Amino acid sequence: MSPQCGRVWRRMNSSNRSPSNFWAGILLVLDAVFWFVLPYQLIMTVPKFKRVFDDFGLKVPMLTEAVVSVSMWFVDYWWVIFLPFLIFLAIIVVIGFLCRNRSSKWFWLWWLFTIGPAIVLNLIVLYAVEGPYMELMEGLRK
Repeated sequence: MSPQCGRVWRRMNSSNRSPSNFWAGILLVLDAVFWFVLPYQLIMTVPKFKRVFDDFGLKVPMLTEAVVSVSMWFVDYWWVIFLPFLIFLAIIVVIGFLCRNRSSKWFWLWWLFTIGPAIVLNLIVLYAVEGPYMELMEGLRK
């Protein structure tokens, strides 16, 4: 192998290399999906669980009450948050698109700071409604 090829090979395989456009695009889409799932859960899914909890007269934990309250606000005022949410998503995608050509450290840092809160918020919503629902199902099974 010539010295020129060796330098090119080392440069391509350096640990500071930014992700390829394909993988950066996949991660951007994944990030956007996680952020789109959150309002979907709050507007479409949580009210169905609330109706079940109300029908059975279930006393729910404080976390579930908070998530249901936020969800009801989203159901009533989705039009208030719609445009700012789209702007927020556009900013996330544009910053990620710009970071993909920088070092991998910056891209991964950006991705963790944007996907992390989305995952945590989705898990909180899921935990808040699934926990009481599973307890209700276990109680009905007995």
